[in-house]
Amino acid sequence: MLSTTCEPEAANATGNATTVDVDAFLEQHLGRRYRNLAESVTLVIVYCVIFLTGIAGNVCTCIVIVRNKRMHTATNYYLFSLAVSDLLTLLLGQSLQLSLYIFVISSRNSSEPTAQVNSAFRPCGVYK
Repeated sequence: MLSTTCEPEAANATGNATTVDVDAFLEQHLGRRYRNLAESVTLVIVYCVIFLTGIAGNVCTCIVIVRNKRMHTATNYYLFSLAVSDLLTLLLGQSLQLSLYIFVISSRNSSEPTAQVNSAFRPCGVYK
């Protein structure tokens, strides 16, 4: 349990500092630190489905536009660039978010090295 001493906003009658429980403060304002196991597994499955269908759909779009000469129009080049940017977003953005959830599941109550990785990513949106 972490605790710290801080000065109250308005000075009280005795002028003493108050002790604030940091974990209770964070839980009150940010929510639970970890999701329960069922929520975490569900989120990982949903992220994997979105990731795989996004990769498959965008790769198919790119292949169709590149292979068919009739598809070489300005509009389809624009769709091609959107598919490439979507692929990059899926590969770089969503895979990082998915790895954060996987680290949270694997390091929930452990002293393994993944627990240190999880604590390093704690400010990055692991709270609910």
